[in-house]
Amino acid sequence: MKVKKLWALLICLMTAFVLFSFSASAEGDCGHAQEYREWKTTPNSCTAEGKYELICNYIEDGEVCGHIFETEIIPAHNFRTIYVSKTATCTETGIDVVYCSWCNIVENRITERNPENHKFTDWTVTEASTCIKEGTKERKCTRDGCGYVETAAVPIDASAHIAAEGSEWKLISEATCYAEGSEENTCKVCNKTFTRAIPVHSDYGVPSGGCDYNADKYFRGEVKEGNCSQAESVKYTCRDCGSAFTVKGEKDYTKHDFTDESRWIYTEGASCKHPGKLIKQCKNNRNHTVEETYAPHIFEGYEYVITEPGCRSEGGQTVFTPGEKVVKCIYCDEFDTVEIPAGAHSFGDWVHTQGSTCTSGGTATRTCTCGAVTETTDFEPYTHLNYSGYMMAPTCTESGYEHVQCKQCNTQFYVFPENLAAKGEHTPGKWVVTKAESCTESGERELHCDICDAVYKKEVIPQRLHSNITLKEGFDATCEQSGITDLFYCSTCATVYEQEVIPALGHNFVDQFTPGEGAVKICDRCFEYEIVGDAGDKVTCDCLCHNSNGLAKFVWKIVSFFLKLFGSSAECKCGVVHF
Repeated sequence: MKVKKLWALLICLMTAFVLFSFSASAEGDCGHAQEYREWKTTPNSCTAEGKYELICNYIEDGEVCGHIFETEIIPAHNFRTIYVSKTATCTETGIDVVYCSWCNIVENRITERNPENHKFTDWTVTEASTCIKEGTKERKCTRDGCGYVETAAVPIDASAHIAAEGSEWKLISEATCYAEGSEENTCKVCNKTFTRAIPVHSDYGVPSGGCDYNADKYFRGEVKEGNCSQAESVKYTCRDCGSAFTVKGEKDYTKHDFTDESRWIYTEGASCKHPGKLIKQCKNNRNHTVEETYAPHIFEGYEYVITEPGCRSEGGQTVFTPGEKVVKCIYCDEFDTVEIPAGAHSFGDWVHTQGSTCTSGGTATRTCTCGAVTETTDFEPYTHLNYSGYMMAPTCTESGYEHVQCKQCNTQFYVFPENLAAKGEHTPGKWVVTKAESCTESGERELHCDICDAVYKKEVIPQRLHSNITLKEGFDATCEQSGITDLFYCSTCATVYEQEVIPALGHNFVDQFTPGEGAVKICDRCFEYEIVGDAGDKVTCDCLCHNSNGLAKFVWKIVSFFLKLFGSSAECKCGVVHF
């Protein structure tokens, strides 16, 4: 008996353990445990939204649980902001221009109002601060419809004591011609004693002490005109004691002085082809500046001497004179004449001694224009000492040269100095569009040299995609009129595509025969009919059922409805059975 009870107890415990295990397994396996949770992405496109989903990927019996815990929507298109067309303010929404790089669509997107973007007035003190209490100030938004008012505290001013109205000031020291005086009173706010200064002299009345202000006692001294950084002032001096005081006026913020070139700031790399900026600082205040366009010419490397520096004898003394040369801008055809500094003797042409020539060589002499200095030189055969000529400036790809001609034997030759060597390549400048691209054709552009403006590179601008696609609904074909499918076209270039013409269906006549009435043909789509008599002639039927008038058709519909309703079959006189 005890054995049976033990077996029964054991079976109960095993059953409970199995049930508990199954329950725990079910709860652990498909209880959407954390380790089975996974984010799944459905990509967006230009025609449909995408989404992020947190799902349960637990698999049991070959099936995924698929329970969705969270979902985030990904908007359609791949929009990015190109620029802000209108900034949102506290009262108005803004507009961001966005562009989808997948389908080339440009849209205006409304942005929410920005309650922080106010346009405030200046601060206005609503309650002045005192020596023990903060004051208040406010400023208002001036945009229509806002009305927002911002308030702030004005800090305590420990020196802002206020004397009681009508209270007497106690004199501490008299003002003199040399020093200020002082007097004291009691503050009605904090009940503390405070002092104030009695100024030395005054042009507005008689001071408490010292010299009286009058024309006989004071003389007008230094006068300073007002400008953007200092107030106008007049200095007065006491004739008795020599003490002086100054009467100040207001600053004149319209008076600036931008003539000090040491305070000018130039943009680096500016040239006549690429203008820069010239910032001028005021001589009186560096914070006051003006900005001008600065486009200087760059005169470097190319020059032509008009007059060599010279010298002459004057009163037994040698006088040196400057020369002149022409310089050319490396970016444009602008020329300028500059001075060649004086300081050297200026010799004339070499003069061959007797028997010397350019081909045989020999000796030559030359004398300075002042007549005080003479030089002698020996030269080899085929040496040309005196020559004239002109210079050809280089381009980006071709070297310049000097054309030289001997003044004595007229031999001509060319010289290619290093300073006239070409760069060998163009300097990239700006692209110039010669033909704009469209929806139907590609464009063209040219790259110009920044120095010589030559075109040395051309490119094709790819044809752009149709961006403004418009849908216009089509219409169905009838027996006699052709139809058309929905029409898609680009409103930018008027190109029509994805359109088909639906041919007219034509009548589908069905023959009917009625003895004595001839042949009758009726279209089973539009109910147009033809009646042919026994003799082959067309018969015109004026029965209501064949009348094409709108009102007649409506009446016939009502009549035919009741005929069908009551099961009556009427036959037209032309032989057509109505139903």
